[in-house]
Amino acid sequence: MLGVLFNGGFGCILAGLLLGAAFSQQHVVTAALPAAPIDAINDDARLAPLDCARASGYNVSCCPFTCTPTFDPHTEIVPVPGQRAAVALVMAFNDCPQGPGHYTWRVDWHDGCVTSGTYDHLLQVHEQHQYAKAGVYEITAEYCSTPAPGCSSCSTMTTTINVH
Repeated sequence: MLGVLFNGGFGCILAGLLLGAAFSQQHVVTAALPAAPIDAINDDARLAPLDCARASGYNVSCCPFTCTPTFDPHTEIVPVPGQRAAVALVMAFNDCPQGPGHYTWRVDWHDGCVTSGTYDHLLQVHEQHQYAKAGVYEITAEYCSTPAPGCSSCSTMTTTINVH
C-alpha cells in the first residue's frame, strides 16, 4: 500500500522517497493508510490552529461555539416626550455562557445616527436619543455574540415609533 498524506509532517519526505523509488530499485517504501479519514486541511496535530483560509470549499467551521443572545420580554423601544426615544435591551442568556464572552450591540435610530458598544459579559443596554424633528421612526436594535472576527450570531428587533 502506498499513500501520501497531505500537509503531514512526513508527507514531503514520503513523496520524495516514492519519487526516488521510481528511478531506482534500491528504495522500497510501504506506507499503511490510517483507518480514520485524513483531514486534508489539518491532518497533523502540530499544525494548529486550523488555517481557515485554506478551509474554503471544505465542510469546516472556523468559528468557535457561537451562542445567540435573545431579547428578554422586558426589552423596550419606546417614544419619550420631547422628541426622544429610549431603548432598554434586556438580554436572556439561553445558550450563552454567563461568564466572560465578547458581545456587541448596535441601535440604528434611522435618522442618520447609530449607537453601538462592546461588552465582555452579556449586559443590559440603556440608551436614549434626541431627534431633531418630530416624526415616525423605525428603530432597529441588534445584540450579538462575536467570539472571533468574522464569527457572530445576532438577535435583531425593529420597532416603529411616533415621536413628537
